[in-house]
Amino acid sequence: MEKKNNITIEELVKMTRALKEATAELAAATEPLAKVPAGNTEPEKTIEKAALVLEEQAAEKLEPAEQKAETAKEPADEVSKETEAAPSEDVSEKILEETKAAEEVSEEQAKTAAEEAPKKTGKASNVIFTLLRIVLVVALVAAIVFYVFLRNKESNVPAADVFNAVTQSVDTDKMEQTTDRYFKKYYGLNAADYDDVLYYAPVSNMDAEELLVVKLKDVSQAEAVTDAILKRQADKEQSFEGYAPEQYALAQAYILDVQGNYILFVVDPKAEEIDAAFAGAL
Repeated sequence: MEKKNNITIEELVKMTRALKEATAELAAATEPLAKVPAGNTEPEKTIEKAALVLEEQAAEKLEPAEQKAETAKEPADEVSKETEAAPSEDVSEKILEETKAAEEVSEEQAKTAAEEAPKKTGKASNVIFTLLRIVLVVALVAAIVFYVFLRNKESNVPAADVFNAVTQSVDTDKMEQTTDRYFKKYYGLNAADYDDVLYYAPVSNMDAEELLVVKLKDVSQAEAVTDAILKRQADKEQSFEGYAPEQYALAQAYILDVQGNYILFVVDPKAEEIDAAFAGAL
């Protein structure tokens, strides 16, 4: 790096004044020489002496200025070196400060993200849970509506066709078709109040198998019929409980199916098959 002259303006002014004074004194000393006649050699010695004196005076005046200049130069050089080093130190400190600030910002952002993550996750979970509840509620309502629709939907299929489809899977060794009198005995209902009734009662009191199909005259009769069926089923379970575990388990596996103006009640090892035939016939 190029170094500049570090002599101050004040020192230059002092040196200039010293040179002017020396020049003035030299002019004053040489002025008599101009008056010496030509060919006179003695003044030459006088000139030489005058020149020596002037040189000594000039040296005496210039020497302090040079010493001051050197003295001023040394601290100036040190200041220059410090000045050159200072920017580097300032830049390094600035970089460190910026790096530290960036790290603090990154830590703060990471902390904020960590705090916000559970909140976002919690919100997302709540949204998903709410959507699931809505879907389940809609599905439940749809199922209820569909079930009610099927219950209230009247079938125009003749009772004989439905009875024929159901009896295809009935085991007549365990139950037999009975008259309306037994329907009244076990269910407390009059067969004449309904469009048609098919009733298969157990062959023996030790058997739990039973089949009943009722075609209603009006769907409003469904509640009374189902109540009578549930009472009959409770009595059946009670009669087998404690001494006939197999028949008791069979009685508990009964099927009660209401399809509009038709009702099916069956207790049989093939109950699901009979129920499928019943629904298919409608």
